[in-house]
Amino acid sequence: MAVVTAFYDSNDAGLFDASMKYLADDIVFASWASGVQGYVMVPRHLKGKQQLRRFLPEGRGLSRRLPGSPPDGPVYRVTRVHVTGDDATFMLEPDRIRPNGRPYNPFSVEAVIDGCRIKSLTIIEQVTWL
Repeated sequence: MAVVTAFYDSNDAGLFDASMKYLADDIVFASWASGVQGYVMVPRHLKGKQQLRRFLPEGRGLSRRLPGSPPDGPVYRVTRVHVTGDDATFMLEPDRIRPNGRPYNPFSVEAVIDGCRIKSLTIIEQVTWL
């Protein structure tokens, strides 16, 4: 989990090039949003550090803040951490609800580590309002 935490710390600081040292050269990345009925929206599949590097600034669930979020926007906290061998799973849960009373979407994250680098990263945005 230390590798994943360091990766998120770099992304939170906007140091996306520094984040690359935590990724395997052949990283496999997948993300999508999923509604309560299992409907998959906005699927994205990337392979390799360079493809993921281009996506880091805009990728939802790749930092503890939403891309383009104002300074008073939600901050996501890491919860429900489970580490088994080289697999780490956790949730990113917002620290507040939206001004309109609806919740911000949480993210489930699974990272597979190999040799102190993230080999596979899957992020699913759990759309709670569908």
